Amino acid sequence: MLRDLLTRAPRLAVQMLGWLGEPAGVPTLIHAMRHQELARAAGTAASLITGSHPGRDGWSGRGPDRRSDDSSPDAIPAIEADADWPWPDAEAFAAWWASHGDAIGTQRRFAGLPAAPPGWREVLRRGPLPWRPMAAEHLQHHHQGPAFPTDAPAFRQLTWMAGLPA
Repeated sequence: MLRDLLTRAPRLAVQMLGWLGEPAGVPTLIHAMRHQELARAAGTAASLITGSHPGRDGWSGRGPDRRSDDSSPDAIPAIEADADWPWPDAEAFAAWWASHGDAIGTQRRFAGLPAAPPGWREVLRRGPLPWRPMAAEHLQHHHQGPAFPTDAPAFRQLTWMAGLPA
């Protein structure tokens, strides 16, 4: 199914690999990082699996030069779906993965942690803000209870986190 999805909707397939948290998908993500249209989505998916950050761990890349195709100086540039995501360097990430992949292991991961309640709670406490709603959703599914309110003020979230079951 993944092969079919990579053909029909490659961006969705790359994002799905990150959401699934399967370390076995990392080689596919490295390959996707080599393609400009998938690079940032693949880097973000790799981060979601490994917990590695391109800037911190030395696999940050440089994006393509920005050139306007519009002849009109008043044209508003299109908003890119990946605008907030960093550009990865596929070769640098491949080297990072070769050094750290064994420590990640083969079990499902979320932000580099085991895809289980303790890891999800850790992401809620200290993880990147964009990943917190996914961690809350995983906890909701696991505990079959209401979603964690990631849009509430931080002091309320900390109080609620203290009461989460193990």
